[in-house]
Amino acid sequence: MMMHFYGKDYFQIDGNMGTTAGMTEMLLRSHRLDESGLPILDLLPALPEAWPTGSVSGLRARGGFLVGIQGKDGRLTRAEITSRNGTPLAVFHENVLHRADTKAGHTSSFDPLEGTAESSPAEASRF
Repeated sequence: MMMHFYGKDYFQIDGNMGTTAGMTEMLLRSHRLDESGLPILDLLPALPEAWPTGSVSGLRARGGFLVGIQGKDGRLTRAEITSRNGTPLAVFHENVLHRADTKAGHTSSFDPLEGTAESSPAEASRF
């Protein structure tokens, strides 16, 4: 983001980083904690109408998680969450909290239509 003051351009790093952080927060939040102090991952908590279909990968969440999300028509279709350290997984989506145990290095696939989380060893090339 460039600002123009008195004939000079100034680069605004806080504006650039803030914009990126704001967009990321619309897709994934992990600030809330459950009763045991573990993070709750909120998937697509504030998806804008202008982004009805798409995917994102490589988002990092508290608890040592790496998250990939896919959506269509404004709804979550799939999420893949890799645990880096085996932290128990809590996913909040559409007012329902889903829980799953994880293993370090394993990826859990979350299907919101079925409300299931399946775990498998993470592939080296993923995310």
